[in-house]
Amino acid sequence: MSKLISIEGSDGTGKTTQSLALVNNFKKHNKEAILAREPGGTNIGEILRKILKNDKNIEPLSELLLFQAARTELIEKIIFPALKSNKIVVVDRYKDSTLAYQGFGRGLDIELINLLNNISTQNLEPDLTILLDMPVEEAINRTSQRQQVSQQITETNFEDESIDFHTRVSNGFRTLAKKSDKWIIVNGSLDINQISEIIWKSVKNLFD
Repeated sequence: MSKLISIEGSDGTGKTTQSLALVNNFKKHNKEAILAREPGGTNIGEILRKILKNDKNIEPLSELLLFQAARTELIEKIIFPALKSNKIVVVDRYKDSTLAYQGFGRGLDIELINLLNNISTQNLEPDLTILLDMPVEEAINRTSQRQQVSQQITETNFEDESIDFHTRVSNGFRTLAKKSDKWIIVNGSLDINQISEIIWKSVKNLFD
Protein backbone atom coordinates (compact mmCIF):
# COMPACT_ATOMS: atom_id res chain seq x y z
CA MET A 1 0.00 0.00 0.00
CA SER A 2 1.67 3.23 -1.16
CA LYS A 3 1.84 6.15 1.27
CA LEU A 4 3.52 9.53 1.34
CA ILE A 5 4.87 10.61 4.72
CA SER A 6 6.57 13.96 5.19
CA ILE A 7 8.80 14.90 8.10
CA GLU A 8 8.93 18.63 8.81
CA GLY A 9 10.56 20.96 11.29
CA SER A 10 13.05 23.76 11.69
CA ASP A 11 16.76 23.28 11.03
CA GLY A 12 18.39 21.26 13.79
CA THR A 13 15.31 19.33 14.92
CA GLY A 14 16.53 15.95 13.64
CA LYS A 15 14.45 15.50 10.49
CA THR A 16 17.11 13.69 8.49
CA THR A 17 17.93 11.30 11.34
CA GLN A 18 14.27 10.43 11.90
CA SER A 19 13.48 10.15 8.19
CA LEU A 20 16.21 7.55 7.81
CA ALA A 21 15.13 5.74 10.96
CA LEU A 22 11.55 5.55 9.71
CA VAL A 23 12.59 4.09 6.35
CA ASN A 24 14.72 1.50 8.18
CA ASN A 25 11.76 0.61 10.40
CA PHE A 26 9.60 0.01 7.35
CA LYS A 27 12.24 -2.25 5.86
CA LYS A 28 12.54 -4.21 9.11
CA HIS A 29 8.81 -4.85 8.85
CA ASN A 30 9.11 -5.99 5.23
CA LYS A 31 7.54 -2.90 3.70
CA GLU A 32 9.09 -1.29 0.64
CA ALA A 33 10.04 2.29 1.44
CA ILE A 34 12.33 4.92 -0.03
CA LEU A 35 13.77 8.12 1.38
CA ALA A 36 13.58 11.39 -0.55
CA ARG A 37 14.68 14.87 0.45
CA GLU A 38 13.98 18.46 -0.46
CA PRO A 39 15.61 20.10 -2.19
CA GLY A 40 17.51 17.40 -4.03
CA GLY A 41 17.14 13.77 -4.95
CA THR A 42 17.48 14.30 -8.71
CA ASN A 43 20.27 15.63 -10.89
CA ILE A 44 18.61 19.01 -11.32
CA GLY A 45 17.42 19.02 -7.74
CA GLU A 46 20.96 18.56 -6.41
CA ILE A 47 22.24 21.42 -8.59
CA LEU A 48 19.49 23.66 -7.27
CA ARG A 49 20.27 22.52 -3.71
CA LYS A 50 23.86 23.73 -4.08
CA ILE A 51 22.65 27.10 -5.35
CA LEU A 52 20.20 27.45 -2.47
CA LYS A 53 22.87 26.47 0.08
CA ASN A 54 25.67 28.64 -1.25
CA ASP A 55 24.13 31.84 -2.62
CA LYS A 56 23.59 34.14 0.35
CA ASN A 57 22.21 37.02 -1.73
CA ILE A 58 19.38 35.23 -3.50
CA GLU A 59 16.10 37.12 -3.71
CA PRO A 60 13.23 35.59 -1.66
CA LEU A 61 11.04 35.13 -4.73
CA SER A 62 13.89 33.51 -6.67
CA GLU A 63 14.48 31.24 -3.68
CA LEU A 64 10.81 30.26 -3.68
CA LEU A 65 10.80 29.45 -7.39
CA LEU A 66 13.99 27.39 -7.18
CA PHE A 67 12.48 25.28 -4.40
CA GLN A 68 9.40 24.73 -6.54
CA ALA A 69 11.53 23.70 -9.52
CA ALA A 70 13.44 21.18 -7.40
CA ARG A 71 10.16 19.85 -6.02
CA THR A 72 8.70 19.38 -9.49
CA GLU A 73 11.70 17.26 -10.46
CA LEU A 74 11.43 15.19 -7.27
CA ILE A 75 7.70 14.62 -7.72
CA GLU A 76 7.95 13.56 -11.36
CA LYS A 77 11.11 11.47 -11.22
CA ILE A 78 11.12 9.96 -7.72
CA ILE A 79 7.89 10.28 -5.74
CA PHE A 80 5.23 9.53 -8.37
CA PRO A 81 7.10 6.49 -9.78
CA ALA A 82 7.61 5.09 -6.27
CA LEU A 83 3.97 5.54 -5.31
CA LYS A 84 2.83 3.95 -8.57
CA SER A 85 5.05 0.97 -7.70
CA ASN A 86 3.17 0.64 -4.42
CA LYS A 87 6.09 1.86 -2.32
CA ILE A 88 6.07 4.05 0.78
CA VAL A 89 7.82 7.39 0.34
CA VAL A 90 9.30 9.21 3.32
CA VAL A 91 10.29 12.73 2.38
CA ASP A 92 12.64 14.87 4.46
CA ARG A 93 10.83 18.21 4.00
CA TYR A 94 7.96 18.80 1.60
CA LYS A 95 5.70 21.66 0.58
CA ASP A 96 4.94 22.80 4.15
CA SER A 97 8.58 23.80 4.60
CA THR A 98 8.06 26.31 1.82
CA LEU A 99 5.06 27.76 3.63
CA ALA A 100 7.00 27.94 6.89
CA TYR A 101 10.25 29.36 5.53
CA GLN A 102 9.29 31.48 2.54
CA GLY A 103 5.82 32.34 3.85
CA PHE A 104 6.01 32.80 7.61
CA GLY A 105 9.78 33.35 7.64
CA ARG A 106 10.44 35.49 4.56
CA GLY A 107 7.00 37.08 4.48
CA LEU A 108 6.05 36.06 0.93
CA ASP A 109 2.37 35.78 0.05
CA ILE A 110 0.86 32.58 1.46
CA GLU A 111 -1.77 32.30 -1.28
CA LEU A 112 0.94 32.53 -3.94
CA ILE A 113 2.96 29.82 -2.18
CA ASN A 114 -0.10 27.56 -1.92
CA LEU A 115 -0.76 28.02 -5.63
CA LEU A 116 2.82 27.18 -6.57
CA ASN A 117 2.85 24.24 -4.15
CA ASN A 118 -0.26 22.82 -5.79
CA ILE A 119 1.30 23.19 -9.23
CA SER A 120 4.65 21.62 -8.34
CA THR A 121 3.09 18.72 -6.40
CA GLN A 122 0.08 18.27 -8.71
CA ASN A 123 -1.98 18.51 -5.52
CA LEU A 124 -0.30 15.47 -3.98
CA GLU A 125 -0.84 15.66 -0.21
CA PRO A 126 1.00 13.58 2.40
CA ASP A 127 -0.97 10.84 4.12
CA LEU A 128 0.78 11.92 7.32
CA THR A 129 3.04 14.81 8.27
CA ILE A 130 5.29 14.54 11.31
CA LEU A 131 6.44 17.81 12.83
CA LEU A 132 9.57 17.65 14.99
CA ASP A 133 9.20 20.57 17.36
CA MET A 134 11.61 22.03 19.91
CA PRO A 135 12.59 25.42 21.37
CA VAL A 136 14.19 27.63 18.74
CA GLU A 137 17.34 28.25 20.79
CA GLU A 138 17.92 24.51 21.20
CA ALA A 139 17.54 23.87 17.47
CA ILE A 140 20.01 26.66 16.65
CA ASN A 141 22.52 25.28 19.17
CA ARG A 142 22.22 21.82 17.64
CA THR A 143 22.93 23.20 14.19
CA SER A 144 25.98 25.06 15.50
CA GLN A 145 27.31 21.97 17.28
CA ARG A 146 26.80 19.88 14.16
CA GLN A 147 28.91 22.30 12.15
CA GLN A 148 31.68 22.24 14.77
CA VAL A 149 31.77 18.45 14.89
CA SER A 150 31.91 18.11 11.10
CA GLN A 151 34.41 20.99 10.90
CA GLN A 152 32.65 22.09 7.76
CA ILE A 153 30.78 25.20 6.79
CA THR A 154 27.28 23.87 6.31
CA GLU A 155 25.32 27.06 6.68
CA THR A 156 22.34 27.52 4.40
CA ASN A 157 20.36 30.63 3.62
CA PHE A 158 18.33 29.75 6.71
CA GLU A 159 20.85 28.62 9.29
CA ASP A 160 22.52 32.02 9.39
CA GLU A 161 19.26 33.92 9.80
CA SER A 162 18.27 35.77 12.99
CA ILE A 163 16.52 34.13 15.92
CA ASP A 164 13.43 36.19 15.03
CA PHE A 165 13.36 34.55 11.60
CA HIS A 166 13.62 31.06 13.09
CA THR A 167 10.92 31.90 15.63
CA ARG A 168 8.57 32.90 12.80
CA VAL A 169 9.36 29.66 10.99
CA SER A 170 8.80 27.55 14.09
CA ASN A 171 5.50 29.28 14.85
CA GLY A 172 4.54 28.83 11.20
CA PHE A 173 4.98 25.08 11.40
CA ARG A 174 2.82 24.94 14.53
CA THR A 175 0.14 27.01 12.83
CA LEU A 176 0.08 24.63 9.88
CA ALA A 177 -0.05 21.58 12.15
CA LYS A 178 -3.14 22.90 13.94
CA LYS A 179 -5.05 23.18 10.67
CA SER A 180 -4.97 19.49 9.75
CA ASP A 181 -5.73 16.19 11.43
CA LYS A 182 -3.05 14.58 9.25
CA TRP A 183 -0.27 16.15 11.32
CA ILE A 184 1.30 14.89 14.51
CA ILE A 185 3.67 16.96 16.63
CA VAL A 186 6.60 15.16 18.26
CA ASN A 187 8.90 16.66 20.88
CA GLY A 188 12.24 16.86 19.10
CA SER A 189 14.07 17.35 22.40
CA LEU A 190 13.49 13.73 23.39
CA ASP A 191 16.04 10.96 22.98
CA ILE A 192 16.52 9.88 19.36
CA ASN A 193 15.23 6.37 20.02
CA GLN A 194 12.21 7.69 21.90
CA ILE A 195 11.32 9.91 18.97
CA SER A 196 11.69 7.00 16.55
CA GLU A 197 9.34 4.87 18.65
CA ILE A 198 6.72 7.62 18.86
CA ILE A 199 6.86 8.14 15.10
CA TRP A 200 6.65 4.43 14.38
CA LYS A 201 3.56 4.00 16.58
CA SER A 202 1.87 6.88 14.79
CA VAL A 203 2.81 5.64 11.34
CA LYS A 204 1.58 2.09 12.00
CA ASN A 205 -1.96 3.47 12.31
CA LEU A 206 -1.90 4.19 8.58
CA PHE A 207 -1.69 0.47 7.87
CA ASP A 208 -4.18 -0.88 10.43
